[in-house]
Formats: sequence, C-alpha cells, structure tokens
Amino acid sequence: MRLRSLMLENSQGERIIQDKNEILRKEIGDLIQVFDDKMEETQAKLELTESEYANEQEMLKELEKTFLALEVKYNQIQEKRRLAEEKRREEMKELELKTKAAIIAQSWWRGYRTRMALKNKGKGKKGKKGKGRKTR
Repeated sequence: MRLRSLMLENSQGERIIQDKNEILRKEIGDLIQVFDDKMEETQAKLELTESEYANEQEMLKELEKTFLALEVKYNQIQEKRRLAEEKRREEMKELELKTKAAIIAQSWWRGYRTRMALKNKGKGKKGKKGKGRKTR
C-alpha cells in the first residue's frame, strides 16, 4: 500500500512536472516563433538595404566618371584663365613700359623746344640787306 501511495504521489508529481514542461515547451515555441518573425523582418530589411547600397554604388561610379570628365574640363578652364591672367599682366607691364618711354620722349622734346625757343629769343632779327643797287 505504501508502495502504491508512493507510486501515486510519484505519478502526480510526474504529471505536474510534465504539465510544467508542456507549458515551458509552449512558451519556448512562442519565443522561437517571435524570434523567427523578427529575424525574417530583419533579413528583409537587410536585403532591401543591400539592394539600395548596390544601386547607390552604381550611381556613385557613374557620378565619378562624370566628375572625372568635368574635373578635366575644369582644370583646362583654370589653366586657360591662368594663362590669360599671365598674358594680361605681361601686357600691363609692357604698356607701363611704353607709357614711361613715351613720357620720357615727350618731356625731352618739350625741353628741347623750350631751350631752342629761349636760345632764338635771345638773338634779335637783323635787317636784310637788299640785293642790287639802291636808286635815289
């Protein structure tokens, strides 16, 4: 009898443990299901992000090609501007040099004319002697 009562207690304890195990299995199954759902959602987001990244990489390559072409043109334009600026500066220096030379030549000529005018002013005009005989 004692054995029977122990077996009965044991079977009741076993049933309680089995019930608890069943409840835990259901909770674990629910948690696994939630985890799987979250992983699928995360995987979908990852795949979408990867495809967007690939598209952006392609766009970047295209833009880099365009950028390189534009950069070459930009450098050419900058070089032309630099050369034009250099030429303009050279022309300005040449113009300044010509202007200085013209000023010097003009001042020399004015001084020469003034000296000649003063030199001639000091001499008086002499009367002209007539040619031929004077008749009275």
